[in-house]
Amino acid sequence: MKITLVGLGVGQNSLSEKAYNAINSGATVICKTQLTESAQFFKEKNIAVKYLDDIYRSSRNFDTLSKKLASAVLKESKAQNVVYCVDGSVADDNSCAIILKRRKNVEVIEGVSHTLNVLSRLQTRGGYTAMSAYAPENFTSSVLRPFVLYDIDSYFICAEWKLRLTDAFGDEAPAILYINGKAEKISLYQMDMYSGYDYRTVLVVLKEHFTKKQRFCVDDLFDIVVALRSEKGCPWDRAQTRQSIRKDLLEECYELYDAIERGDVTDITEETGDVLLQVIFHSIFGEESHEYNRTDIITEICNKLITRHSHVFGSDSAKTDKEALSVWEKNKTVEKGFESASEYIESVPKAFPAIMRAQKVQKRAAKNNFDFSSVEQVWAKLEEEKQELLDAASSKEAVFEEIGDLLFTIVNLARFYSVNAEEALNASTQKFINRFKRLENAVKNSGKDMNNMTEEELDQVYNEIKKS
Repeated sequence: MKITLVGLGVGQNSLSEKAYNAINSGATVICKTQLTESAQFFKEKNIAVKYLDDIYRSSRNFDTLSKKLASAVLKESKAQNVVYCVDGSVADDNSCAIILKRRKNVEVIEGVSHTLNVLSRLQTRGGYTAMSAYAPENFTSSVLRPFVLYDIDSYFICAEWKLRLTDAFGDEAPAILYINGKAEKISLYQMDMYSGYDYRTVLVVLKEHFTKKQRFCVDDLFDIVVALRSEKGCPWDRAQTRQSIRKDLLEECYELYDAIERGDVTDITEETGDVLLQVIFHSIFGEESHEYNRTDIITEICNKLITRHSHVFGSDSAKTDKEALSVWEKNKTVEKGFESASEYIESVPKAFPAIMRAQKVQKRAAKNNFDFSSVEQVWAKLEEEKQELLDAASSKEAVFEEIGDLLFTIVNLARFYSVNAEEALNASTQKFINRFKRLENAVKNSGKDMNNMTEEELDQVYNEIKKS
């Protein structure tokens, strides 16, 4: 049988003629709840209505509530035509959304939403975000403001959202709380300091200029950098180009890497932001030159993640991390369109640290069946390169070349032992720094001067430090 979904609007006088006719068509009328001003219309007109307050009161989980409400309406519609009425707008009601997904022959007669009613009072034009308080899974800190939150029908729901909103926007973010028929100008931290929360309670988080905000999102960072590069912005920021700050990107990445190595969460947070700032700069460079924009960048990485994870989003299979990496590399080779193994190997960026680049080149060569067959062969190659270096000691150019060959072989050795050569060398360098500091302190404590000590004396102290 037919189902008609009717939005009752925000008051007794907001019901449309079409909605009135549907309600009086002889179909069974079901109303979500009788505890709304709009529902008083039925009592005044002596219209027979089946209310679903028992379901509404017993279900505090919105997902469960909406499913139960929708099921009740769908059950009634098996034997008769049904007009299902909800307060405000059909588009804002999740139980109506479920019905529309499950049934095709559904007519929708809209009513004025609480969101539009509130925004009209604020004389708001343009974009906004509206959301039910029972749908927290849809919320992100980057929502467009004004942000309208409706269905704040209890103190518990209000208190729960206070934590979420103050974390996203800050305690002092300006808002308007519509409660008990009044509009209260508040800061977000005050939103749970009232009584009388019911179906009419609506919160509007107002727009703020980024200079007034306590908490920010990625869009704010874009806006700030755009402002800095504007005619009235910062001379230094305006002067930057891709070439001028490319080294800054490397430096910031290394600083983040170092913070991760130290496990310093405060520094990780800061350095991650610094890396993100560099990404924003390069995004804006593209927008200014009309070569690409931020959506192009996000689209590119999203497509890459989807296509290369064909074991997750496609038909490939991977049960281990190694198998997953193999699928990734296979898909990457197809996407990049490498026509030869040389092209694949040559694509390793030259800007990589030398040891990191060497190890990646070796791995790619090995995937094309060019590799040592055993670690013993690598050791033999190391001895060979060592002797060639000794033989070349009289020529600076030859020494340069042979030292490179020796280092390349050592990287191969690290690869065969499944050691990250870059990290291993960094660890050894740091170990030397730590021992040197202890050496210097030991010499000072003995009343001596390092510059006046012999090599044998310093080695003796250093070897003692190594043992401890």
